[in-house]
Amino acid sequence: MKTPTPSKKNTRLTKLIAVVLALALWFYVAGQGQMSAQYSAELDLNYIKLGENLAVSGPDKVTVRMWGTIAQTEKVEEAYVDLAGLGPGVYTVPVHLQQTNRALLAKVEPDRVEVTVTELQENRLVIVPSSQKELPSGFELTDIFAVPEACTVQGELSAVARVHTVLAPVTLASTSEMQIYTATLLALDDKGEQVKEVRLVPGKATVYAVVSQRLIDKKLPIKAVIEGQPAEGFEIVEITVEPREALLAGSADVIDQLSQVRTRAVDISGSSKSLTVQADLEVTEGIKVYPVQAEITVEIIPIAEPPVESEEPEEE
Repeated sequence: MKTPTPSKKNTRLTKLIAVVLALALWFYVAGQGQMSAQYSAELDLNYIKLGENLAVSGPDKVTVRMWGTIAQTEKVEEAYVDLAGLGPGVYTVPVHLQQTNRALLAKVEPDRVEVTVTELQENRLVIVPSSQKELPSGFELTDIFAVPEACTVQGELSAVARVHTVLAPVTLASTSEMQIYTATLLALDDKGEQVKEVRLVPGKATVYAVVSQRLIDKKLPIKAVIEGQPAEGFEIVEITVEPREALLAGSADVIDQLSQVRTRAVDISGSSKSLTVQADLEVTEGIKVYPVQAEITVEIIPIAEPPVESEEPEEE
């Protein structure tokens, strides 16, 4: 029996349908994301379901190759190794991928990795809070401490043994008050280099710091400030100040710049007699002075007239 041969009309219709379907598929794919024949990404390799009091060491990264259509906003694969049920020892284990996008095909390289599982070693060290920046001149760190005071260092024996200090780094502000910070703890070796192969429990600490101004006290002479002139025919013969010195206390940067303490100005304009007044001592804000006033005495007297020369009688 002869098989019927498809007509040219049917062949053309089939080809037309195929082209239309291909175009429709292309437009759909283009609308869904970026078309990529192959896409590569380097991913962190996560280790999950590790038993208690165990530590694991192995590769940190793997490469994932994907084929298909992946939108730019889509997350790429997640790579992990399942360590459930594994005790101390060396193992070659498969790397799994968590599908999180519309890739048609994904492959991880390498697909198996060698890991070492060891018993967790611990050491307890005091947390050392430290300011990472010098305070400006005139300020000093009065007290600093961390809560909790210590933390546990966990990891392989060789890594734990390298940890010399657990540091809580903070950057202090130039303010005279209690400062509170949350610091991420760092495990450092005896050279100050970070030891990343260990785990710190807890991983953060609260740092309390007290910053204050560096204060000094100093005695300086009091300078009386006089304004104006006495009445006509009078003059100042003496100005006295009691006490002669004042005690200043405050920021060293400010006080070190001073050589004397000035009084509030005393106006003697038009005065024809001596006067005694209490004048405030003027100091920079933030500086304390004792006493706060000084007694100023201005002695004013008439200007003495020059003696008149007497004329001697002429001899006859």
